[in-house]
Amino acid sequence: MFRFYALALTLVFITALGYSQPMQSTWNVEEAGFVYRNFENKTVKIEGLPMVIDEKIGYFASRQLDFEVQGQTANRGIIKGYDDAGNLRFDGNYLRNELYGPARTIHTNGTTRDSGMLVMNLPNGEWKFYNPDGSVKSIRNYDAFMWWNIQWSIQTDNPFWNWFAISDVYKKQPSSFYNLVHAAATFNDKYSPPFYYCIQHGKVINYHPNGAVADSITYFKGIPDGLWMAYYDNGVLKEKGAYNVGEKIGTWKMQYPSGNLASLKIYRKGNLIESKDFTD
Repeated sequence: MFRFYALALTLVFITALGYSQPMQSTWNVEEAGFVYRNFENKTVKIEGLPMVIDEKIGYFASRQLDFEVQGQTANRGIIKGYDDAGNLRFDGNYLRNELYGPARTIHTNGTTRDSGMLVMNLPNGEWKFYNPDGSVKSIRNYDAFMWWNIQWSIQTDNPFWNWFAISDVYKKQPSSFYNLVHAAATFNDKYSPPFYYCIQHGKVINYHPNGAVADSITYFKGIPDGLWMAYYDNGVLKEKGAYNVGEKIGTWKMQYPSGNLASLKIYRKGNLIESKDFTD
């Protein structure tokens, strides 16, 4: 009976948080760490009609876009962004001053740059990212609703209510937390997606320009957890190992492009215990 009431109370708090008035987020550049202040997603800030895109966001800040709004009602409609050449660069939906529904950004040559679903500016479900030639760059999975649960977990700071390892990462290493939730930081090549924060949950697959799988890993509630596999563009295994709640564990194997063993490393709770290198 106690568990039932505790769960009911939790749902009430989470629901109330999800519909609360947006709060400001703070990023302290000097300390190179994420400073928690009831953070909320600031990907695209839409303020009434016509819509206004927050110029501080990476993707939109680097592109001067003119936005066209097709309002079905005062609170619901379609928003499109065009560059100076008249090319469509952003295509999405809004609901009550937030991006909500299918969205995509577009390369200057007209091919899709990325596409997926947004829930109150946050990515949800599977998103696909593409190169200008139309080949798949990356496939990732997100959980938008988990963002508010994690926010609430950090805010309450109560071990009894903390169901997320990523909340502990915030308390111990704020900069590492930022790298896990900041969307652009999750891409190694300075890719700027059309959303600012994200919680990765599910399979992540990155591809080489030739279409071969570059690496793959599974995320669980924002943390890498499971088998990590990386490959050269010729399909030969490059690296193999495992994560346990974000920490490297067990034996990690690295290979040369020829397929010969390059090194072996043994980890325990994220710490390197032993390593050995081999010549090709």
